[in-house]
Amino acid sequence: SQSPELEEHECLIVCFLSHGEEGGLLYARNKTFMEEELWRPFYGDECKAPVDKPKLFFIQACRGARVDDGVKSKLNSDCLSGDEHDGLAQNKEYHLPTHANILIAHAAYEGHVAFRNRRVESYFIYTLCEVFEKHSETLDALRMLTMVAGIMADDFKSRSSEISWEEKKQMPIIQSTLTKIAYLKPKSKS
Repeated sequence: SQSPELEEHECLIVCFLSHGEEGGLLYARNKTFMEEELWRPFYGDECKAPVDKPKLFFIQACRGARVDDGVKSKLNSDCLSGDEHDGLAQNKEYHLPTHANILIAHAAYEGHVAFRNRRVESYFIYTLCEVFEKHSETLDALRMLTMVAGIMADDFKSRSSEISWEEKKQMPIIQSTLTKIAYLKPKSKS
């Protein structure tokens, strides 16, 4: 995590697709580990160079065995709105918290299953890619992730030959300590 390569780029994106259990346990080919091991090397006290740059982690893995039946709700037209924060002045020296600028998006809420199927494998990753591909030129990462969550909440229902797994819902969860708005649009080639 002390690579000079990290200083050259605007952000770090890590996608981890595997199996997992409640409490943050993830499975790799020959071992299990706690999910925090994915992002801990990029905390400010471990990796000083890119402390002010966004580090985004997308995790497609179960977080337990529970399934979500969903609930019925009436459409509410009220919208939340708020002022955007422009952050700190450029070129000003400032002291960031160790855990700053980390964004973690899990495919499922703690304790719940992250569904997959043969057509798209991971509906979360599929939806994430679709939204990011379509909107990365104009929207920031958190807005796109909110769109992903909305699409999954509205559109996703599991399909299974096992009745207890049929028509279940899945809700991704986003955890963010970003200190500025993070856009993921590619740099223009000069």
